[in-house]
Amino acid sequence: MDSSDSSPKMEPIREMKFVECDQMTEFVRGGDGEFIQMGRGSCLGSMRQINLEGLEMLFAEVTDTSFVHAAANSAIEVVHLPLRWTGEMHWNGRRIEHPTGIVWGKDPEWSRVATDSSVITLGFRRDLLFSTLEKWTGRDPEESWRCDGQVLNPTDETRNLLKRAREVVELSIRSPEVFGLPKVAGEIRDSLLSSLLAATQEEEVFARRLER
Repeated sequence: MDSSDSSPKMEPIREMKFVECDQMTEFVRGGDGEFIQMGRGSCLGSMRQINLEGLEMLFAEVTDTSFVHAAANSAIEVVHLPLRWTGEMHWNGRRIEHPTGIVWGKDPEWSRVATDSSVITLGFRRDLLFSTLEKWTGRDPEESWRCDGQVLNPTDETRNLLKRAREVVELSIRSPEVFGLPKVAGEIRDSLLSSLLAATQEEEVFARRLER
């Protein structure tokens, strides 16, 4: 980056507790999205955004039933990690049956309906993801990355990805100061990237393709 670039530097961690879904929409930056409450009363919840070089994490918890429709930047590979919910969760109309990973990819527009949900969203910069994938596989990443619209099977690798993402969120609550250290933040980012690639590069990893 040009040292003369005067654009503001994003803080490592942002967080907010909210009582209305409109507050969630205002909180999220860098994407086009809308959060709509489907129940009555207050829509209680919280959001935590963790900014790492080349990766942005968003941890969202919502108590009420909510509908989310969003689209990320086309230069970002989006991975959703639904951790828990009450009743049913539907992603683009398809029922999600267990905590898993959903790799959205090139056309990252999506919608979700869930009650009392906890979800981590990972947004990897596409060039970073692909350069790492090329090192892993030795192949053209455009050919070896076939993950768009896929739901991961509940393999050990998928469970490890979910576990690692939860650990990062917990670390950001317990020791937020470490995320301001570039070396540590880079190591955290690389560990998540490695966990993702381990899950997505296994054979037979995909349960099904989500409908576009």
